[in-house]
Formats: sequence, C-alpha cells, structure tokens
Amino acid sequence: MAYNTNADRLLHRIRKSVGIGGCGSILIDDTATHSGKFSAIQAIGTTDAVLSTSTVSDIQDFAQVTIPKGVTIFGSFTAVDLVSGKVIAYTSCE
Repeated sequence: MAYNTNADRLLHRIRKSVGIGGCGSILIDDTATHSGKFSAIQAIGTTDAVLSTSTVSDIQDFAQVTIPKGVTIFGSFTAVDLVSGKVIAYTSCE
C-alpha cells in the first residue's frame, strides 16, 4: 500500500505502534473456523478456551491447546477454531 500523504504515513505509523487491537478484533464464541490474519488470541469469559486447531505462520498446525481464562497468546495466526470457551482474536496490522 502506498502512503502518499503525510496523513497517510502518520496513520500507518500510529497503527503499527498501537500493536494489539489497533487494527481491530473479532469475538469468537462458536466452533466454526475463522480465517484471517491475527496477531494474538485472548481467552475471555468465565472458563478456559480450548482451541481445536489453529494455524500459525511458519509453524505446523497444532491441536487441542487450552488457553487459561484471561491469558493472551501471541503469534501470527491465520485460522482459529474453538472447541469451547470464548476468545478475542486480534487482527494483525500487517
């Protein structure tokens, strides 16, 4: 993407510096596969979240990982699939 104006360049720098949440997020509370570019996954609610599978760039898929409630894991995720619980998947700015 070309940043042609000073305003565009400034907005791009702000988005990069904000980090997690600066480019949006989605709430996932179902067992459907959610594809996208995510930089972090945070377990929310009253119980732990169990990921069935998630795809991490440059790493093999992993299966059945429990994220304790309130904990955030960071990476470069391209898909999130839950068994149970709720998560917020933070969209990557890149």
